[in-house]
Amino acid sequence: MAGRAERLGRAALENYSTTPLFNTKAVVRQTGVPAPTLRAWERRYGVLRPYRGENDYRLYSERDIAIIRWLREEVENGLTISQAIALLRSLTSGPTTASELERSAGSAPDLDQPDTVELLRPEAARTPKTTSAAHTNQVEQFQEQVKALLLAFNRLDEASASRILARAFAMFTVEQVVAFIIQPALFEIGTGWADGETTITSEHFATALLRSQLEALYRSEPAERSGPLILVGCAPGEYHELGPLALALLLRRLHRGLRVTYLGQNVEPAHLIESVQTLRPAIVCLSAALEARSQAIAEVSHRLAGLPTVQRPHLIFGGQAFLHNPTTIDEIEGTFLNSSAVDASFKIQQLALTSPSGQR
Repeated sequence: MAGRAERLGRAALENYSTTPLFNTKAVVRQTGVPAPTLRAWERRYGVLRPYRGENDYRLYSERDIAIIRWLREEVENGLTISQAIALLRSLTSGPTTASELERSAGSAPDLDQPDTVELLRPEAARTPKTTSAAHTNQVEQFQEQVKALLLAFNRLDEASASRILARAFAMFTVEQVVAFIIQPALFEIGTGWADGETTITSEHFATALLRSQLEALYRSEPAERSGPLILVGCAPGEYHELGPLALALLLRRLHRGLRVTYLGQNVEPAHLIESVQTLRPAIVCLSAALEARSQAIAEVSHRLAGLPTVQRPHLIFGGQAFLHNPTTIDEIEGTFLNSSAVDASFKIQQLALTSPSGQR
């Protein structure tokens, strides 16, 4: 089994049998990973879903063992288990364990005990100050990653772009990758397209690839079952969703105790109001990239304002549309946020926990 991340991929995994043959004791002996750790990886991350026989004993395949060994080696090389699993999911696509390959259904992993997350405070989400050699080196690393990613996007090189992102997620936290690599790359792509230096094909390619990465990370985060409900989505008619998707991801990662639901593109106003009345969210977050969509958020705010106070959530809105047409901001009854996704997530948490609706 190769110990380096670059060598683990779908092709490598295909060399291993998916037949569930090995009990837990045999897997522990072959991998050196204790049984409680195996169960924790299964429960918390869903990365292992061994076959469960009639006696409820776990049976693992050769492919499961290969993955366990790889994860163990990456952790021994300095990654956290969360980083190693994120890297695994970036390097492979589709199902990777015996049970996922042989049966798509099955019990969901127990998410009652979420992984401990090292919080990235708002001040850390801004460009690091170059007051030391270490900071300077980190800034240069981020810039190199952005340049390499842009080159891959312009060449429509999916393999290189995926590899760059996989390495970035292995080297840095998700928060750092979003704040210092993905968001700057998106800005450069958008600016290049506006200036005629980047094709719309490259922009669509980059958007599709980054969306798949962010959505996979979002879905892999434990969903809280209690606490203030936060709804995040795009304005009516808006299809540029990477901003709100990144926000939903960071809300889930950084703020345990908030129930975060991502609504996706083009949130339909009537159905949104119906959901608000039924679910009583503490906060609704809407984003608009196109100037025409900012007015749609204003219309949603008017409809929310017409609800009884006990049903009315706090509306938070943002996006590039309001930078082009700031006059619309005054028409919306809510809080306008013009900051990084990390900064915005902390502001939303504060509003959710201190507002009356956040106590529901």
